Amino acid sequence: MRDVNWLCDLAFLADFTGHLSDLNLKDLEKKKLQRFPNLEDHTRKYPDFIFDSKKYVIEIKAVIDDFDVRFKEFKQLEDVIPFISFPFNEGLNTQMFAKKAAQLFQIDEVTLDDEVINMRCNVYLKARSSENNFWHLVSKEKFPNLRRCAESVYSCFGSTYLCELAFLYLLQTKSKHRSRFTDMNSEDSLRLSLSSYTLEFVKLSNQMQVQTSH
Repeated sequence: MRDVNWLCDLAFLADFTGHLSDLNLKDLEKKKLQRFPNLEDHTRKYPDFIFDSKKYVIEIKAVIDDFDVRFKEFKQLEDVIPFISFPFNEGLNTQMFAKKAAQLFQIDEVTLDDEVINMRCNVYLKARSSENNFWHLVSKEKFPNLRRCAESVYSCFGSTYLCELAFLYLLQTKSKHRSRFTDMNSEDSLRLSLSSYTLEFVKLSNQMQVQTSH
């Protein structure tokens, strides 16, 4: 804990995440730290430390720019998200969804509209529509374009935790002892590792034919 620069970065992170909506970049640029109590405390604790506000201003601006991009994406997805959230809502304008989604994700509108109709007629999917992992149940072979739409929408809410977890699993899976793993093998392994879907082992075992001894 003797690294004063690291402690300064930690103080900034604590202030930044704690009061994100109230931060003022101009105050930080002028080294006015009233809204950054941890940074202010740090500079008082180490009076000889040369505080460089520029790198923190850059970090905050990068986050603001990222927010701007994401909110613009949300605006474009305004007619798409309701369908992805609950595709069996009777009040949805499915034709508008197909039109907007086809434009956004470069999909054939007629093909996408056909998939929407077929999925809304699927009794099994309708019965499972309230489940959190609903789109995992939608067949990628039968509804490839709808799955692509759903995955694209959910990617807007990406998590660095999931990315880090996926990278960790990939390192464990494609080790030097498994050098013959293909990309398809790796993808299947990653999906299984990161999925929150819980197998119904009792149901599966009941469906299996028990081999009796002779």
